[in-house]
Amino acid sequence: MKNLISYSAISIFFISIQGFNFCFGQVENLFVMIEKESKEPQSLYSLEDLTLGVVPTNYVISNELHDKGESKPIRLYIDMNSLNFDWNKIKNSGSIEVIVIQINQSSELSIKIDIGQFKKFESLKYIYISSSIELCSLPDDINCEKSEVEKLISGKLENVKVVYTAESNQ
Repeated sequence: MKNLISYSAISIFFISIQGFNFCFGQVENLFVMIEKESKEPQSLYSLEDLTLGVVPTNYVISNELHDKGESKPIRLYIDMNSLNFDWNKIKNSGSIEVIVIQINQSSELSIKIDIGQFKKFESLKYIYISSSIELCSLPDDINCEKSEVEKLISGKLENVKVVYTAESNQ
C-alpha cells in the first residue's frame, strides 16, 4: 500500500510538471510540429514556409539591423548575441509571424531567451530556435533536446509556440 501511494504521488508530480511545461513552454521539435500542422492548415503561410521557405525577412546580427527593404517582413532572423536589441527600431514589425533565433556556439547555451520581449510583434505565431550545434550527446534524442531548449526559455508570450531544430536532427 505504501508503495502504491508513493507511485501515485510520483505519477501526479510528473503529470503536473508536464502540464506546467506545456502551459509555459509549448516547445516542440520543428519537424514534429510541421507534420502536425500539415494535417490542419491554419494560415496563408505554413510553418514550413515561415521557418524554412523563402519569405520576406529582416535580420538582426550582432545587434545590427539588416533591413532588406521589405515593406512587410514575415520573418525576423536574429543571433543569440542580439537578444538585447531595441525592437522598436524594426519597421513594420506588425507583419512578423516568426522569429528565428540562431544558436552557433555552445557558449550561447548559457544565454536565456526571454520570449516576453517579443510582445511588440502582434502577428507573431512562432519562435524558431535553430541550433547549428548539438544540444545533447545522443543524436536525435528529441526529449533531451526539448528539455535543453526549455532551459533556454524564460518569460511568457500568449499564443506563441516555440519550435526548434538542433544539428543532430536537421
